[in-house]
Amino acid sequence: ASEQAKVVYTSVQEDKTNDLFVARLYEASGQNGTVEKGKLIPTGEAPGIHNGMATFSKEGKKMFFTRWMVNNGITTAAIYSSDKTDTGWTKPVPLPAPVNMEGSNSAQPFITTDGKYLLFSSDREGGVGKYDIWYASLDSSFNALLVTNAGNIVNTAGNEVTPSYHQSSRILLFSSNGHIGMGGYDVFSAKGDFQLSNWDKP
Repeated sequence: ASEQAKVVYTSVQEDKTNDLFVARLYEASGQNGTVEKGKLIPTGEAPGIHNGMATFSKEGKKMFFTRWMVNNGITTAAIYSSDKTDTGWTKPVPLPAPVNMEGSNSAQPFITTDGKYLLFSSDREGGVGKYDIWYASLDSSFNALLVTNAGNIVNTAGNEVTPSYHQSSRILLFSSNGHIGMGGYDVFSAKGDFQLSNWDKP
């Protein structure tokens, strides 16, 4: 018997009522190489509010995602969470400090497979450059306990964004416009460990 798979993705669609284009989260099920039409994941949509870049706990019961808006060319972003229930996803709430910090942006969350760390990108004070890769240790209820900067081997004076981590190979993947590459944002990998906070040169 073939297994049914589910994909969650971000899509930018036109909000004709408000004459805007907004990012929203959708989910679709697939089987035998075919995927059904995506359905909107209700996350409290409002005009001009974007929702996207979701990550899930291994069991699929906890979702973290980015909510952002753009005003006069300035983007403000925060990480929100929602829990899956029998009736759907709960109303999203912003993560408290130390993940979301007043006066800074946090975005692009990623939960490690073992559920012990939440990776994200942030321009908060105390970093190496503009946007840095940070990670929060999580308790068994996915509450952030302590946030740590990935350090100046991973982070540069530029921007490091879109982190993910391959648990079995211990490889951190991210995009950067600060490391020397082909130009603009390139994808980099660095082998390392969160507990030791040591990373090989990307």
